[in-house]
Amino acid sequence: MTDTTESVLESSKSWKWVFALGVLLFLGGLLCVGNPLFAGMAVSIIFGWVLLLNGGMYFINSFAAINTGQTFLRLIMGIIYAVAGIWLIVQPGLGLAMLTLILGIALLAEGIVTSIYAFSLPAFVGKGMIILSSILGVIAGIIILVHWPSSSIVVIGLILGLRLLFAGFSFLWLGWAIKKL
Repeated sequence: MTDTTESVLESSKSWKWVFALGVLLFLGGLLCVGNPLFAGMAVSIIFGWVLLLNGGMYFINSFAAINTGQTFLRLIMGIIYAVAGIWLIVQPGLGLAMLTLILGIALLAEGIVTSIYAFSLPAFVGKGMIILSSILGVIAGIIILVHWPSSSIVVIGLILGLRLLFAGFSFLWLGWAIKKL
C-alpha cells in the first residue's frame, strides 16, 4: 500500500472522534447562543486567568534576567498582567464591557482600513467581496459602539456561540466525509 492509502485508511478509523468533536462544539455553540451573557462572562474570566498566568510567567522569568533593569521591567510587566487578570476574574461584567468596547473599535477600524485598501486595488473577481466584508465590519462596529455598554451583554457570547456552531458543523461534516472514505 502507498502512504496515501494508509493515511486515508487510518483517517477513516478516526471519523467517530471527529464527529464527536463536532457534536461537542455544536452543543457548546447552542449553549453560548442560548445564554450569551453566561458565555461572555466565561470568556472574561478565562481571559483573566490567561492574563494572571502570563503575569506569573513574567514574574518567574524576571529571575532569569541578565541585569537589574531587565529584572525590574519583567517584574513590572508581571504585576500589570497579574492585576489585569485578577480584575477580570473579580469583575467579569466590567471586563466583558471593556472587551466588547475593544471589539467594536477593532471592527470599525478594520472595516475602514480594509475599505480604503479595497478601493485602492485594481478591479478583480474578489474585490466586491472584500468591499462587502469591510462594509459589514464597519456596520457591526457601529452597532456595537452605539449600543455599548448594553451590547456587552450579548455580543461576545453570541460571537463565540456562532463560531462554535460553525466549527461544530464543519467537524460534523468532516467526520461524515471521513466515514464515507
